[in-house]
Amino acid sequence: MSAIGISESTTNEMAKWMSQSSEDTARWVFKVGAQSEWYVFAAAVVGLWLLSIIGGSTDLLTLLFIGTVVGMSVPVIWVKYDYKIRENGKRLQMQSKRFYSMIDEKVLQKLKAKVKVNAPRKEEIKEKKVE
Repeated sequence: MSAIGISESTTNEMAKWMSQSSEDTARWVFKVGAQSEWYVFAAAVVGLWLLSIIGGSTDLLTLLFIGTVVGMSVPVIWVKYDYKIRENGKRLQMQSKRFYSMIDEKVLQKLKAKVKVNAPRKEEIKEKKVE
C-alpha cells in the first residue's frame, strides 16, 4: 500500500481546479445576491439557515416524514381554499405596504433629512477651502 501516491503535478492541478471552482462559486453568489434579485437570495439563505437549525434538532427520518405529510397535504389545502388564500395574501400585502409607508414617513424620511445623503462632509469642504 505504501507504493500508492499522488504526484505533485496532480495535487497542483487539483488545488488549482478547487481554487477556480470556489472563485467561480463566489462570483455567482455575488451576482445572484447583489446584482439581481437580492431579496430572493436573502430569503433562500434565511430558509436554508432555518432548515439547518431544524435539521440539527431532528433526524433524517423525521424530516422525511414531515416533508411527505406537508407535501401531500398542502396541495389539497391549496386547491380547496385557493380563493381565500389569495384574498388573505392580497390583504397581507396591502397591510405590509401601508406599514412600510408609515415607517418610511415617520422614521426613514427623518433619518434621510438628518444624514443628508450624498452631501459633502465638513472635512471635505475645509480641504477645498484650503486649496
